[in-house]
Amino acid sequence: MDMSMNRRGVIEAIGVGGLTVLAGCSSNSPNEQSEQGEDNTPTQTATEVPAPAKFDGTAGTVEYHIPQELGIGERATIKITIHNTGERSGDFSAPLYVRDPEDGEWQVLQHWEANDVPPGNSVKMETPADGITKFIQFDHIRRVQYRLGELSKSPVIQITPANLSWGEQYTTPEGYIIGINQPSLQDTYEHKKFGYTVSAEPDDGNQWVFVNAYVKNETGQTALSPFGSDFVLIYDNSQVRQNYDDSPFYDPINQGDEFEVAELQPGIERSGWIAYQIPSNISANDITIAWSKTTFDGDIIINWGSG
Repeated sequence: MDMSMNRRGVIEAIGVGGLTVLAGCSSNSPNEQSEQGEDNTPTQTATEVPAPAKFDGTAGTVEYHIPQELGIGERATIKITIHNTGERSGDFSAPLYVRDPEDGEWQVLQHWEANDVPPGNSVKMETPADGITKFIQFDHIRRVQYRLGELSKSPVIQITPANLSWGEQYTTPEGYIIGINQPSLQDTYEHKKFGYTVSAEPDDGNQWVFVNAYVKNETGQTALSPFGSDFVLIYDNSQVRQNYDDSPFYDPINQGDEFEVAELQPGIERSGWIAYQIPSNISANDITIAWSKTTFDGDIIINWGSG
């Protein structure tokens, strides 16, 4: 009985003593901690690599500074701002394309470059990008579309009629110079008849309009000048061509010669009056004189007015 109790006491004592020893070893022996699987080696953190420069043409990365409309003969420059939305500096290089948006294929106009653009920064590029093309200019009514590289945006410019002031001259693509002077509005005009000075009146409710047209042949070869009927008078929502039934039957005094079509030699110029009848309530500021021509490359329309 006593022996059995002593045996259990020894086992219990060894058990308790063993836990106490293990606990003591755990707190006092670093080497034994390593043997239990703990690692005291410092951990290395991976360094994040900044994203490369980015010029992808999405919203906010490219801005075109191009007029929506441009008159025939007017000049403009193309300006484009690109934004680097990446996280590193980078270079941008791309061709500037142009085409007719209706049926044309993209053609390279220039090559544009921007070097070392910092992240989050912008750079504005403009013609002449290659030192050759200084501006854009068009001679015919048309639509023109531009695109920088593969960037998504591609704005369109509408080419419109040229609007000139009285007395300004326009040179056709072939080299003909044309100008229209300010109109003269008259209730009557005077002319000579059988040696007498006679007044001529327009139709009831109308007035006479006289304009002086000027042309000069600078084409380098013999060329036909415009017809007087090629010049159209426009007022409100109406237009009037020179109608010989309504034109003065006699030459007006102090108006010079009537404008007539002619085949002009190179360097030869000619001028003369063209007459119209319009309602008497129309003023000179309400009048526009338009000359137009249809060519293989498109229509040419030139307007003269008070501006």
